[in-house]
Order: sequence, then C-alpha cells, then structure tokens
Amino acid sequence: LFNGSNNDDKSKEIYKNWIEKYNGTDKISGSKTADKRAALVEYFKDEDIDILYSDRLDRKISIAYAKDFSNTLYFLYSKENIGSAFYYKDGVDGIVFLSSFPCGPDSLVNELAIRKLEGIPIINITIDESTATGGLMTRLESFVDIMKARRDNG
Repeated sequence: LFNGSNNDDKSKEIYKNWIEKYNGTDKISGSKTADKRAALVEYFKDEDIDILYSDRLDRKISIAYAKDFSNTLYFLYSKENIGSAFYYKDGVDGIVFLSSFPCGPDSLVNELAIRKLEGIPIINITIDESTATGGLMTRLESFVDIMKARRDNG
C-alpha cells in the first residue's frame, strides 16, 4: 500500500508526462486504478523487461504448483497466481504481485507467498483509485534497479 502524498516534483512530472503523452486517446481510461496498471506495464516494457502473467502458464500446471504452497487455497485466481510464481521463480529476475485494494484474499495469499519465495526479489503493489502514479513509478524504478544489480552481479 502506498503511503505519503506523492506530491513531489518527480511524481507530478511523471504523471503529467503520461497524461500528456496519451491525451485524446483511448489509452486513458478514466479509472486511476486501470491507468496506473497501464503505466506499470508500460514502464516494464520500456525497460525491456518481459512480463510473464500468471495466466500464461497452463492452468493445470499452476494449480499443481499452488498445491505445493498450500492445499487450502480457495480461489482459482489465487491458485493460478501463486502456482505461477512458484513455477517461474527460478527462471525470472523478480516477481511483482499486483493487487487491487481492498482484495482481502490477494493481500493474505500474496503475503504468505512472499514469506515462502526465497532468493528472488519480490515487490507487492496494492493499488486503488487514490494511488499516485509518481509513487508507483519510483517504487518500480527501484525494483528494476535491484533486479538488474542482482542479475549483473550474479
């Protein structure tokens, strides 16, 4: 969950540039949550980072890996996310858990997974309608720096 006002100059500039870039297009949805998610995906693509979504993995495989994590997960979406994270963890530079506030199951399952996934950078991002894009971008920039340093230093 993001804290603070995110009213610093850099945050204002990032958000202003993003809005200006897509002004008059259907890229801006009018939903801050959706727009921030779009900004997140765009940021990773701009950094030449391949994004592996949990639904990219065959559902049966992700559910099988989720059972290794916990056999009591109820929601299929949670099983797919967690199973995919455990399946891909040895072949990726980092894991991003992205949740909408106030999704209770996500917050609990993500926290448990973070505690069990070892040896890999993980960031847990919770967004809602009032999450500032600038603060999000600052966190992502730091996370990308951590992944790159880890990859470069072996």
